[in-house]
Parts: sequence; structure tokens; C-alpha cells
Amino acid sequence: MFNYSVINVITGLVFIFLLYSLFVTALQEGLAGLFQRRSRVLYKGIRSMLSNTQPKGRFAQLREYLVCRITDLYTWLLGWFVKRAPRTLYGRFYAHPIIKNYGENALFSKPSYLSAKNFSTVLIDTLKNLDPENELKKADFMMVQNAINTYSKAPAAQPGTQPQQPVIDADTFKILNYHLNESEGSLDLFAQHLEQWFNDSMDRVSGWYKRTTHFWLFGIGLLLAITLNIDSISISTCLSKNKDKSDQLAAIGAAAATNPSYNPANDSSLASQAFTQLNADRDSITTLLGLGWKDYGKTDTTFIRLLQKRHLAFLQQVPLTNNIPDSIFNQHGFYIKSSYIASHITWTSFFGFFITAIAISLGAPFWFDLLNKFVNLRSSGKAIDPSGSSTRNGVAGNN
Repeated sequence: MFNYSVINVITGLVFIFLLYSLFVTALQEGLAGLFQRRSRVLYKGIRSMLSNTQPKGRFAQLREYLVCRITDLYTWLLGWFVKRAPRTLYGRFYAHPIIKNYGENALFSKPSYLSAKNFSTVLIDTLKNLDPENELKKADFMMVQNAINTYSKAPAAQPGTQPQQPVIDADTFKILNYHLNESEGSLDLFAQHLEQWFNDSMDRVSGWYKRTTHFWLFGIGLLLAITLNIDSISISTCLSKNKDKSDQLAAIGAAAATNPSYNPANDSSLASQAFTQLNADRDSITTLLGLGWKDYGKTDTTFIRLLQKRHLAFLQQVPLTNNIPDSIFNQHGFYIKSSYIASHITWTSFFGFFITAIAISLGAPFWFDLLNKFVNLRSSGKAIDPSGSSTRNGVAGNN
């Protein structure tokens, strides 16, 4: 036997976390596509496979990241004016026609997905073609082995020029040479080793992507919580003190548990019909719990007085008994809204926003499973009423 009101409060709170987790996930997916996060992470993984092991220190990692971004930008800009073959092995790998064909367009030129079979095929062909004489020949084991041995050595420096680095650096040569030795002279077996190496590396790359996704979800979640005033502490207090609101929200959550649009397993949270349902339920919750910042201080004389103390020219002629005129509010809306939010954030509310952001970063699948558990518990449990009797599934009985 349990307290039915407590279950309703928890169910409602879990549903809010699920709703905004789905909403933030949709935003994160859109931003991931805009900033090519998947293709960038894949590029980083293949670059780490085909170049020297990156340094471990935080400062060294930051320096390496900045150098890579500047180098990529320089190479991209230079490519518009000068066609120059890349020097590095991973650069030649990404210049291969098969890889270029997987790109969406000139702006989104790097693929976001690559199979192990395609990786081994492209890498073997890239290694073979390091020797220009082999470009039109069919690859064989000795051809690839000779190319690896030859191009892992620095070319002879010409008089008056700086010495060049080898195409295959020392760490990559050791890895490729290990796979060559394990292949026993068979190119097919060498390709299988490369595929296994790729799969193992992609497990690590997937970990990178998941970790950065958690940071993105947390950052977007914190921004959304502050913007929409989603304070977990205030929401919990409101639901615990208002039985009607907690019952209504729990009922909405129970209905959402059976809504296929909310099931993260079918990846429909990004579909247009699911997004429409998200907005509808978000509006219902906002109305029910009074979330948001209302009119952002447009009719708040205390807030207007605070702005006037800052000697803002556009508010000097606004009487304190009136609201901020629409013309002024529309023209200076961002400043007014951000000032209103900042003036109403306390340490307690910020901690509530922080909790909301952490909850959102846990992901929609976590909250969807938890919502189903509490909905099942809510529907199968016993509710206590003040008369001393209990109900189970709507049937009254004795304790």
C-alpha cells in the first residue's frame, strides 16, 4: 500500500522530464546535422587511426583541436584556388573518390557513416596508390606491403628545401605492419584485419559521440530551463501542494506512456506529428503549472522601476502606473526579457534549473522506461482515502 498522491507527483515530474528530453533531443539532432557532428566525429576517429596517437594532456588536446580546425579551414579555403594533393595518409583517404562520393555536397563533403568493408577497401586502394605507377593496377599483397614500407620513410630533401614528413607516420606504420604480419601474405586476410581494427575503433568513437551528446543535451537543457522557467524544485513543490494539478499531470503522463510518438525506440520523436504532439503537451503543462515568465515584466511596475534606475533613455518617459508600450517592448524586447529573467533568478531557482538540465541530459529512453514503471505502479496500486478504506483498480475494499 502506498501514498497515491506521491506516485502522482513523481509520475508528473517524470513526464515533464520525458517531454523536455524529447524536445531537447529534437533540437540537438537538428544542431548535430547543421554542424555536421557525426561526420566530424567520424573524421576525428579515422584521423586518429591513420596518424600519430594524440597527446593526452588537456592543454595539448585543446591545442591539437585548434590546430586541426585552423588547418581544416586553411585547406578548405586553399582548395578553392589551388588543387593540391594532401600529404597525410588520412588526407589521402578522405580524398579518395569513394569517400568524396559519400559526401552530400561541397559544403557537407565528409560522410557521417562508413562501413568496415568500405573502410578496408578505400584504405587498401589508398595505400596502393601511394605509388602513382600502381594507380590503374589491381591491388595485391606485395604491392600494398611495398607501398607501406616505402612511404613510411621520409622522402629525400631537395637542396634548399625543408625536409618533409613521411606520408605514413611511425605509429601508423607499426599498426599497419602488425596487420601485414598477421595476414600471412593474404590480401583478403589483411582486409579482414583492417575491418576488425575499424570496428574496434568505431566503438571508441561512438563513446566520444555519446559523451559529447550528453554535454550538448545538458547545455541546451539548461538554456531551455532558464528560458521557459522549468524549475524542478518549484514544480515539485507546486505538485506536492496541489493535488488537482498533480492528478491532472499524472493523467497526461499516463496517456503519453501509450503514445507511440513518445517511444524513443522507434526514433519517431523527430517526426513532424510527434513534434506537434510535443508542443501540444508542452502548452498544456505550461498552462497547468504556470511555467514561463508570463509577460516578461511588461506590466510589472517594480521591474519597470528597476530598469529606470539604470537610466535607460527609452524608458524615461514611461509612467510607473502603466505598462511598457508595445513599441518599446518590441524594439528592445531581448534586453527587457533577459533583464527580467536575470532579476528573478535566485540560487534556489538556478539549482532547480540545474537539476532540470541534468535530468534532460539522461535522455528520453531513461525517462520513458521510468514513466512506464510509475504508470504501471499507479494503475495497479492501492490508493488511500481519508475515510480509512482503500481502492484498488477502482474497487473499494477494506484495509
